Amino acid sequence: MLDTLAAIRLKQPVSKLGTQLTPNAERHLRPLETLAGLYPEDMLAEAVHIADACHFSLDELRYEYPRELVPQAMTPTAWLRQLTYEGASRRWPGKLGQEGVSDAVRATIEHELTLIAELGYEYYFLTIEDIVRFARSRGILCQGRGSAANSAVCYCLGITQVDPSRQHL
Repeated sequence: MLDTLAAIRLKQPVSKLGTQLTPNAERHLRPLETLAGLYPEDMLAEAVHIADACHFSLDELRYEYPRELVPQAMTPTAWLRQLTYEGASRRWPGKLGQEGVSDAVRATIEHELTLIAELGYEYYFLTIEDIVRFARSRGILCQGRGSAANSAVCYCLGITQVDPSRQHL
């Protein structure tokens, strides 16, 4: 099992790992006969009882984001929308003779917010916004990168400085 996990971690077949495998002979799952010779029967029975009570599936794994990022009276979708449009107002302020947020940018924001909600990624964006806001409040240089560089929501939240209305990445 340890060799299999090492192969997964190193992205290679077990047969190609060679000296990358653990050389220590004690790092393996012992046969039941060996365990029976080392431990009293009641301890082994209790270990089986505990193992039977444990249920796990890789399908259960998911990110857990801090819930306290969202005010109690709001949903994550509503809070992300509010922060995004507050940021949009700061990024594209409406002045005399200027329109503020253009229809094209508003359509992009709506498209992104809809996609974020469909995928259930609101807490991800709220967490990144919180980290960036914290870093900037402490004078720590930070800049979004990758797909954030072409995101109107990320630009509104201050995660990236790349204005999607001026850049087409």
